[in-house]
Amino acid sequence: MKFSVCVVAGTLAALGFSAMAGESHVAFSADVVVTYDGKATTQKIWSDGVRTLQVPADATSGWYSDSSRKLVWLWNKGSPCIQISMPPPSENSETALGRATIAGHPTQKVRVTYARSMDGKSTTVSQVEWRAADLDDLVIRRESASGSVYELRNIVRGPPAPEHLAFPSPPCKYDAVADTTGYQPQAPGGYRRVAFFDIACKKIVPLKLAMQIPSDFEIRLGGRLGCFAGTHEDLDRLLKTADEVDLDSLRRGVIWVRISMGATYDPIGKHFIGEQGSDEHWAEGLSKTTGAANVKVVPGEKAGIPSLTVHASVAGKPVRMLYLGVGDSPAILISYQAPKNASDRDETEWKHFLDSFARAESP
Repeated sequence: MKFSVCVVAGTLAALGFSAMAGESHVAFSADVVVTYDGKATTQKIWSDGVRTLQVPADATSGWYSDSSRKLVWLWNKGSPCIQISMPPPSENSETALGRATIAGHPTQKVRVTYARSMDGKSTTVSQVEWRAADLDDLVIRRESASGSVYELRNIVRGPPAPEHLAFPSPPCKYDAVADTTGYQPQAPGGYRRVAFFDIACKKIVPLKLAMQIPSDFEIRLGGRLGCFAGTHEDLDRLLKTADEVDLDSLRRGVIWVRISMGATYDPIGKHFIGEQGSDEHWAEGLSKTTGAANVKVVPGEKAGIPSLTVHASVAGKPVRMLYLGVGDSPAILISYQAPKNASDRDETEWKHFLDSFARAESP
């Protein structure tokens, strides 16, 4: 079984991963019997409620997940181990089908219909699950509409031995560039912490920085334009056309991260250098060349990294920029693109972003 992008979903289903993802935090070990395409395979599964390992007797294939990191690793004989983001929770509806006892476990039988989106197409998948009441509703049997069956047998509740949950290295390793879990939005109403490496879409030197963005902001690469953080709907409109941004389409603000095309940092003189010369001349230069009003250029640092904030108003629209200096090289530019109807909320979100910078232990 080859692990390519186009068969990952089927591979996960075949290995029984979907029966474990996000359903129960119970610690246990068990035998796994998966019937897929008319063939039955038996494997072993161990879980402490956060980390889960499922492998056959020879361990030549299997999967390992870590829900605290929202990552899954899969490997197969003859194929390299791949790392993928854990599938996000799906919208679903449930219909109770009664109760049954399976291998001594009292269960609730439920038909679950999941709404899924893949390659821009929405589909629904219906499955029947048996959830064990004495195992914190762990799914111990699942039947799909296609006829595949997933079963847990000989279940032993309790934490497995540490060696059964060790990270499978070899054949796997953690790949920071492939880890896109930090790109995913969360429920609206607060802020979430992200690494600089994530908010730069892994395209800029991995600074040991972290900051906070609105919790419902998604992070998305905009081709050669750079990296953007905003609501899913805003990013769809903003990046509808390749290599262009439609700033007039925004309903809320968007954070834009890229390498500056017109500013560098001078570590000897400790100044940012741009079209107006050294940064102490930027305020006057911006006023003259762009007609900007209320220009404020403030040097400082963010968690030990030289910075320069630029606040101004051009044609009545707020301009909010942050430059970061790393060595003798082009500056990193982070701007806040406000919508046409900019409000106090935009100023609050930008200020929170600037104030939230902190040193991170790793990129």
